[in-house]
Amino acid sequence: MSVALLLVGLLFLVAAALLLYVVMQVRHGNLSMSDPTLIARSMAGSAAIGVSLILLGLWAHQTCWTLAEHGVACHKGGKIQTWRFDEIVETSRRYRQNLALVAVAWRGRGDGSWISVNARLSDFRRFHNALTAANTAARTPWLLDRLHRGEALDFVEWPEGVSSAMTTDFGTTMDALAAKSRPAVRLTRDSLAMGDRHVELAAIDERDVPDTWAKPVVHLRLRDGSTALTLGYQRIIDFPLLMALVETMASRARAKPVEAVPFA
Repeated sequence: MSVALLLVGLLFLVAAALLLYVVMQVRHGNLSMSDPTLIARSMAGSAAIGVSLILLGLWAHQTCWTLAEHGVACHKGGKIQTWRFDEIVETSRRYRQNLALVAVAWRGRGDGSWISVNARLSDFRRFHNALTAANTAARTPWLLDRLHRGEALDFVEWPEGVSSAMTTDFGTTMDALAAKSRPAVRLTRDSLAMGDRHVELAAIDERDVPDTWAKPVVHLRLRDGSTALTLGYQRIIDFPLLMALVETMASRARAKPVEAVPFA
């Protein structure tokens, strides 16, 4: 229960107590119906009750987000919608200096549309980081298992010009652009490919994230310092998940197998 709700409830109780006090004073003959004090107190109590009811109505219709151990929930208008972290199949994010366009969005298994939350949410950064970390942790193990079985994973990229189509409702924007998205990055057990660029995971040494708002990207660098691939991390869906898989598979590919040592 929020502090704001407690304060509104307290206002309601004080106003009700004030009106009850006025009624009791009139009943015991301490105040007359024409007394200015009675009129003033009655008006004050009625106004306070009216304001508290309006605030309670606004609170009941506001959107509240809750993060739990296994998922995220949206409370709005008395209804609750939930998504388990392991049932979220796609995530995307936008980074902009205009806070209204800083957002994280996701689509659950079977959902026909995207859900989005932007930086107008209080403590948005913590919400974003917790949601991203939990979803990545929930989906990484079984995707790694698919890679080890020899399957390839395709990651989708939003089309060019997506920034110009952005609105404050990130989910609505992505619903409109979903048909134009296309597979852009393919990850296998041994390699990462994007367009005509192909790099072996064992050759990747580090990733470099320039501090820029203009064109947020990640550079994957090889051991000789050259750049193997440059990935736009707000254009690729599930980018944090892709990076987690690349880092895990690259570290395993770089690890040298332990040679058997015979003992006489």
